[in-house]
Amino acid sequence: MTRKTTRILTPAALCVAAIVILVAGQVQAAQVTSTILLGPPNGGPVGTFSASLTPGAGSQLHIGTISGNFKQHVSSFLNLNFGISASNQNSTLTLTPSSISTNNASGTAVLEYDNFTPGTPLFLDNFVANLSDGATAPVNIGASAVNVSFGSLGSFPITMNFAGTLSNVTFTTSPVPPAGTNPANPVYFNAGNYSVTISGAVTGSLVLPLGLGTLPLGTLFTLPATPVTFPGVLPGVVTLSDIGPNTPPYTGTPNDMLAQFAANLGAAQFPFSFSTPVNTSITNSIPANSSGVTQLTISGSSLNANIVLTNLQYDLRGITTGTLIPEPASVGLAGLALAGLVGFAIKRRKAA
Repeated sequence: MTRKTTRILTPAALCVAAIVILVAGQVQAAQVTSTILLGPPNGGPVGTFSASLTPGAGSQLHIGTISGNFKQHVSSFLNLNFGISASNQNSTLTLTPSSISTNNASGTAVLEYDNFTPGTPLFLDNFVANLSDGATAPVNIGASAVNVSFGSLGSFPITMNFAGTLSNVTFTTSPVPPAGTNPANPVYFNAGNYSVTISGAVTGSLVLPLGLGTLPLGTLFTLPATPVTFPGVLPGVVTLSDIGPNTPPYTGTPNDMLAQFAANLGAAQFPFSFSTPVNTSITNSIPANSSGVTQLTISGSSLNANIVLTNLQYDLRGITTGTLIPEPASVGLAGLALAGLVGFAIKRRKAA
């Protein structure tokens, strides 16, 4: 006699089988690391940036020593000479607020995320942003007058100004921390360094006694393009969007995603400073029947400016390509397999 054996899958067994199938269906789901080129001209669709420059506290022009000589013509038989002097004076600097903006910001991000559709940011390992691209902001700074003595003729003001530009605003994260300590899920808060480039020139003028008007001092110092680095943070939100196979121009690339890094930092302030020396020596030949400055020397002086970068907004986007993000069909296949298991168990039970 042949003995018939019937095996029935219990609910617990069905659950285990379902879990096995679901895990098998997501076997490719793991942590993915992508280097993403952000914004134009790196291939990203968007790269916007804007910020303001506002005055910082404590900016000043420091005058070390001013010396020289003023010749006063009295008559064809008489010329008088008066010493010019000033020392150890400070005056306040005033920055004219300005702004900088571009639609061509770019950068690079190293992002780790899971590859379940639509993808969840896990860690932002590295972030480098060329925020300003070729855009510039004017940097115009005026100094309040410093009084210069012309001996018994009295004291008269000398004024100085800095006219220049700010460019090359960049941000680079600090060295990458150990894995797991820099979450981007989806908010990130990167500490690092900003860098800007300052260039320009200091000019000045001196009011003369006896109603002789103003003596232009010309360019007292030219500041070449000088990088200024200062610490700061670049917080924001990273968003991943599956751009799918039917989104032009990405048709046929279902595993590509759009990564967006953006924030409006509002009133957050990032102060920085720069300094230029102000030294010159001028010699003039004054006609016999005229009055004027025959010699002027400015030494040990400097313009020390404090500026604040604020109202910073940015939006950088790039495409992650070739990632193994499973499509919703994988979950559907797992469901079909589970339904097949249930049907198989019912059929075996009826056969018994």
